[in-house]
Amino acid sequence: MAAESAENKIWLWRPPEGGYIGRRGLRPKEASEKVTGRAVYTNDVYLPGMLFVKIYHSPYAHARIKSMDSSRAEALSGVWSVIRYDDQDLDLSDPFKPRRGMYWFYWQDSILPDTADAQGVRVGAMVIAESEEICDRALAIDRRRD
Repeated sequence: MAAESAENKIWLWRPPEGGYIGRRGLRPKEASEKVTGRAVYTNDVYLPGMLFVKIYHSPYAHARIKSMDSSRAEALSGVWSVIRYDDQDLDLSDPFKPRRGMYWFYWQDSILPDTADAQGVRVGAMVIAESEEICDRALAIDRRRD
């Protein structure tokens, strides 16, 4: 391998006089909007006909779903669909499943598992509805203790 000159090694170059690289005094274009609260984020966008999705999160650690009746939630006006963990028509396998040992929950291969490994983990069902309030009502109906 040929010896590299000191000019080509990236860790040996010196910054220009004054210590700045690039132009000085430039501010981000969106800084004033963010500081004044006028910036629009993706959560602020509401389009006509937009649907909302909310996922049920387990209130208990190490809980397993014994049974789930989503018929009352599906009957609510404004609910488009309730997708459940045991739906045979849909492929709920996780497309971004990590390799073994990379994350804690590497054994779960579904985006809606039937077992909660910790409190607050997504489990069981997701509701697609016309508003966030309808999603919340439908998820509250699905909660039931056996």
